[in-house]
Amino acid sequence: AGWGNFGSAAAAITLPTIALHMYGGEDGWRWAIAQSAIVMAAYGVYYWFAITDGPAGTVHRKPRKAVALEVSSWGDMIKLILWTIPLVGVLGILVWRIETMGYLSATGAAICYAVIVAIVCYQIIQILRVNIPLLKQGVPEDDKYPFNSVAALNSTYFANFGAELAVVSMLPMFFEETWSLSATAAGLIAASFAFVNLVARPMGGLVSDRMGNRRFVMLSYMFGISVGFALMGLMNSNWPLIIAVGITVFTSFFVQGAEGATFGIIPSIKRRLTGQISGMAGAYGNVGAVVYLTIFTFVTPTQFFYIIAGGAFISWLLCIMWLKEPESGFADEYQVSSVDLQIEEEERRRQAAATS
Repeated sequence: AGWGNFGSAAAAITLPTIALHMYGGEDGWRWAIAQSAIVMAAYGVYYWFAITDGPAGTVHRKPRKAVALEVSSWGDMIKLILWTIPLVGVLGILVWRIETMGYLSATGAAICYAVIVAIVCYQIIQILRVNIPLLKQGVPEDDKYPFNSVAALNSTYFANFGAELAVVSMLPMFFEETWSLSATAAGLIAASFAFVNLVARPMGGLVSDRMGNRRFVMLSYMFGISVGFALMGLMNSNWPLIIAVGITVFTSFFVQGAEGATFGIIPSIKRRLTGQISGMAGAYGNVGAVVYLTIFTFVTPTQFFYIIAGGAFISWLLCIMWLKEPESGFADEYQVSSVDLQIEEEERRRQAAATS
């Protein structure tokens, strides 16, 4: 995942130069984006032929149902519903903003809202269909997991990756206008925020592995994000540019490290559900980006940095209250629950029936 953000930094550095100097003119940015699309399409073809689903002979432990996350209690099911609503519901913010800006008619907005509500209702129904039978049957003690930890990590990715996506979008303009830089120079400097990701994000996972306390590492990174963005809120044109860049890199180090630390914890919560938990937490990064960028349209950059700092601090508080140190988080072997064994046996029977 770190390479994805590194690619973002590379794009921030190269695309303005390509658009302004290689193509130029009013349509230079269109040609630069089209060139990126061609590169991505070519890589997609390569990926199709080069990548396999996994090593041969590997046992993939799958959830019982892929349409919704399994939970351990009735209370957790309610929490899952509440945390699921924003995943699609956040699109309502985009619809509202586009409508208020005059790019979408009231009728079009109403249709969009109806579609969003329908999708949210469908997701809630799937959660109920998957979990009500399981909860009525009873979840074995050895198969339970703390959903509060999932919620806490949703908040961390909202506050770190969501902030990164939002800040990367506005940082070039901030440097350009604050220090009167050229678009190319501003893009190059702003890319420093994402550029350190190649080191900082893997380091977040590494520190989480080496420290022996994943919860403490997560709390440390989230608090560092709060401090970093608070410092960025203090920056203005009177500051030396080199100091501003240094603070930007400092903040980025904590943002990217927190992203790595988030996914350093997720596999230890409930490994059979790792894919679903990862998907939910990862989606909250995009929820955060939508929320933060919408807020940015109403505030100044200084206020924006303070708001992001506040969001990270709230996530830090949620982690203090909800995030638990994963049991057997540093164990060498995957702890198999009774449900895991049941699923594995059912899979063997299906395979045997298919081959007979």
